[in-house]
Amino acid sequence: MYYVLIVRSGRFSGVRIYPGLYRDGHRCVNPVQMTAKDMDTKRLKREFRKDLTFWGGGCDTQNVLPFGSPEEVGEEVKQRVEDSVPGGGFVFTQVHNIQAGVPVGRTALTSFRARLQTHYTRILR
Repeated sequence: MYYVLIVRSGRFSGVRIYPGLYRDGHRCVNPVQMTAKDMDTKRLKREFRKDLTFWGGGCDTQNVLPFGSPEEVGEEVKQRVEDSVPGGGFVFTQVHNIQAGVPVGRTALTSFRARLQTHYTRILR
């Protein structure tokens, strides 16, 4: 028997169609545009964690990553990891492509903070 992983783009408010996507065989949503309407990461995890893996949603690449301070970037990543890691079904990466002009240090900060936060979350369980 063969299984095919179907990944569906989530660059929109997909909350209403996610149950149908699951019924149709989708198991992963990428990217997760958590700034779109109704795409709160806590809500997504609560409602769909048994059915879908969320690939993305680690940091907002349109607002926070290019324009936020290092502290704001760190807080964004911390919140997304806290919302999305428990119970599995989350692949940490940015919402979408990192835009030109974003300082390299900020992109490295997101990965470092996610790793640190994930380790911290495991310790607390």
